[in-house]
Amino acid sequence: MAIASFSAVIGQIWHMSMDFNHTNKEEGVNEISKVLLLVTHTQKGEGKDDLRIKQFKEWMHEYDIQYPNEETRQDRFSIFKANVELHGYDTYKEYRAALDALYCNDLVQSLHPSKVDWVEAGVVSPVVRNQGACGCCWAMAVVASVEALNHMKTNQPIMLSVQELIDCEKRNNGCKGGQLETALVYVQMYGFSAESSNPYKARTRSSISGCKRDKTAAARITGFNAVPANEYALEKAVAKQPVVVCLQSSSGLTAYKGGIIDCETLPLSSGIAPHAVLIVGYGTDPNGIKYWRFNNSWGQGWGEGGFGRIRRRVADERGALGMFMYPLLHPV
Repeated sequence: MAIASFSAVIGQIWHMSMDFNHTNKEEGVNEISKVLLLVTHTQKGEGKDDLRIKQFKEWMHEYDIQYPNEETRQDRFSIFKANVELHGYDTYKEYRAALDALYCNDLVQSLHPSKVDWVEAGVVSPVVRNQGACGCCWAMAVVASVEALNHMKTNQPIMLSVQELIDCEKRNNGCKGGQLETALVYVQMYGFSAESSNPYKARTRSSISGCKRDKTAAARITGFNAVPANEYALEKAVAKQPVVVCLQSSSGLTAYKGGIIDCETLPLSSGIAPHAVLIVGYGTDPNGIKYWRFNNSWGQGWGEGGFGRIRRRVADERGALGMFMYPLLHPV
């Protein structure tokens, strides 16, 4: 079979939601080869649709692939089915020769969903917090990330105590700012109380009332990971779970009313303070502009119901509003 025919299959596989983690060409070739071997099984004794569903489930199980909702799963199945029925190969050697010719390691590293939205998937609450006059974006972003992770693990929504993190993480400065890493270390050590047991007060507790946390944590994490500071790595991470990032708190952000923010990144020497938010997804608008979607902490009257969108895949390696100049973190 000609390489040109195989490239048509690859062209569609490009859009499938696969998330491989390979370090060399040999591994990338082997994994794609396994996928193609799955789709060329005999159809004897089974209806075509039943066989396709079986093959799709085998493929998902083989690579531990999960989709955020049934609509996405059906969309990916349609693509999978089209790939299968477009062309097939007779032997493993043919797959391997074609893949080698196309240098598929680069292709494998580029595969991920074209759209992710953890709010639509029900993992992130559509209800947005409002930090008010308290400079605790660091705490609100970390809490939102742990709430999302807990939902993914338990399939149960939960509201956790921002106030606990403000009052009890003594290495940070409460309403005067804080560091994401130290906040996540605190959560790893102590977990979080529920919001109901320690509601948000938009201020730091006095030294008299001090730190308040439940004896039994409502949610815990085992640690946290840093995401490499580039667009592809962040897309790969957000395809798995929401990620905490920082944006420059310029007028373009504070005055945002809707649409896709496309502001110039300023140097660190400009003195613009970073503002922590939670990246909850990414996508492309009808005009073809790629964006990140994020959960802010300035109430539902800000932006698009409390959420915002910022330009994705920009030429500046610092990212839109300097997001790659600061840590990108998610709990585990």
